This record gives sequence, structure tokens and C-alpha cells, in this order.
Amino acid sequence: MKKIMQWGIGILGVAAAVGIGYIGMGLISDAHSTDKVTTNAKQQASSEQQTNKPKQQKTIFQQIAGRDFWFTSGAGGWRTVMTINEDGTFSGKFTDSDMGDSGTDYPKGSMKISEFTGRLDNVQKVSATAYTMTVSQLDYNPANVTTIVDGVREITAEPYGIGLNDAITIYLPGQEVDRNDATYRMWLGTGGPYGDTTAFIQNEKFTLPTLFDTTQHYAWIVYPASQV
Repeated sequence: MKKIMQWGIGILGVAAAVGIGYIGMGLISDAHSTDKVTTNAKQQASSEQQTNKPKQQKTIFQQIAGRDFWFTSGAGGWRTVMTINEDGTFSGKFTDSDMGDSGTDYPKGSMKISEFTGRLDNVQKVSATAYTMTVSQLDYNPANVTTIVDGVREITAEPYGIGLNDAITIYLPGQEVDRNDATYRMWLGTGGPYGDTTAFIQNEKFTLPTLFDTTQHYAWIVYPASQV
């Protein structure tokens, strides 16, 4: 009888131990489940924050970076081409050819040339399609240095179309054209490098980015149109 009672007590002990074990495992499982839910909730909240975060708009320089701005009258052998980078720095080259100005050492004529770099700063957004800024830096080689390259006399010059501390306005496509503006009439009214204003103006709005040096009253426009 004593042995039976001991067996009974032993069986009850095992059952209790097993039950407690199951309960413990359940608690552990629940704890892990709670951790997972908490972790997933945090991830979901982080994901929602990233989704709801507004997209950063491009700067004016990022919108026009890599495009060639031309300053030329469309007549004669001169032009200045400038490219603006995403950080507001720029580089360009002015050339003015005169094949009739030749000599024994330079039978192919003469050319004024200026390679330059610089930076645009003090950017102000005037409207959705207009930004103002200034030329804060402009670097180029000293003028009037002559060398002969492949039969052409090259004479260094100052950049033409842009100057240090000049005030600049850049218009994006969609900007309304002011045909009464003297700068427009002088440099863009006859089509500039295009020869025809319909190539960059439609419905009295610019279809290409346009740069105005309002200090010297010069106008530049993206060329060729395929860069749009």
C-alpha cells in the first residue's frame, strides 16, 4: 500500500512537473511572440515614417546640370559655351575666330580664346520658374598671351558673356517671355544660335532653360534643343 501511494505521488509529481514545463514553455513562447510583434510594429512605424517623408526637391543647379548654355548672336565666328554643375560651379570656353587675320607663322588665321571656371552663389527663388544668383568666383588665364597652335594664332582673352559679381537670373521652361525686355530683343529676339525663336518658345513661354546676365544684359540659352 505504501509503494502504491509512493507511485501515485511520483506520477502526480511527474505530471505536475510536465505541466509546469508546458506552462513555462508557453510563457517563453508568448514572450518571444510579444517581442516579435513589438519589433514588427517598430519596423512598420519606421517604414510608415519613410513613406510619409516628403521627397526633397531638386535645386536649380540639379535641374540644369550638365546642359550646355550658349551665348552667341548666331552670326560671326564667336561663341561662349558654359556648363553648370550640381554644386553651382561652372566651366566654359569663349572662342572668336578670324581666319582672315593670318600671317607667315599662322596661315590658318587667329582666334581669341578664354577657358574659365567659376561659381554661382546667393541663390534666391523668385518663382516656380525663376531664380536669381550672383557670380561669386571667376577664374581664367591672363589676357593677351599669344601662342601658335597648328597654324592658328591663339590669343587669350577675358570670358565674354559673364563677369565676376554679375547678377544672374535663370528661367526654367514654363517661364513667360517678356518680349519688351531689351536683353531678350538683342540676344534672343532673332533666335540666337537657333536662328528661329520657335525652337525654344511656344505659347509665349520658354521651352528651354534660359540664363540672363542682368548686369551686362546678355542672354544664354540651352543648345542644342536635344539636351532638354
